[in-house]
Amino acid sequence: MKHSNKNAWIFLGVVFVIYMITAFFNNYNTEKAYLNANLSQEEKDMCNLTPLDNNRVSLTVPPTYALEATQADLDAAAAKNGYESMTLNENGSVTYIMTQAQHKEMLDSLMTGIKEKIEAMPSSNKSYASITSITYNDDLTDFEIHSSENSMDDNLSMVTVNLKMLSTMYNAFNGKGSFPFRTVYYNGNGEKMAEIS
Repeated sequence: MKHSNKNAWIFLGVVFVIYMITAFFNNYNTEKAYLNANLSQEEKDMCNLTPLDNNRVSLTVPPTYALEATQADLDAAAAKNGYESMTLNENGSVTYIMTQAQHKEMLDSLMTGIKEKIEAMPSSNKSYASITSITYNDDLTDFEIHSSENSMDDNLSMVTVNLKMLSTMYNAFNGKGSFPFRTVYYNGNGEKMAEIS
């Protein structure tokens, strides 16, 4: 997609990546949505969720999730979503001012899309076909991956990269740049094959 089409993308409040379109830019270049599993330390430090008066919150997410949006894009998105404001900061981060209820709705929508992505993971790549289940905790920081294989390989370990990316995104929109993360792999007999953190 040509760069000139960038302005057609309206930042709707929830940035989804890799096939997840809950509230995102319409017709955005899919390649833009492939993000690193980890944010830089500088971007981690930008993540912030602060309670305000009148049941409002201030949420700041790093440039990785701004995807080159302009202030005009953000103003249109804030109006469409009913947010008080969305501000493009000098460091490229975006600060939302919204109600606590709107923030919860954002996280719920994001979680729904992430769950769909995780459920589809075994069929999304032939290298993941051996996965029989993936379970996780409420904040997407601890995962258990069950496989019909009896040993690990590089392809299977790549699941951790995908899960870390989703976890990083979810937690950034919950105001957390740094958090513990762990994936544990089990074979078809329920025996632990590997633990990656």
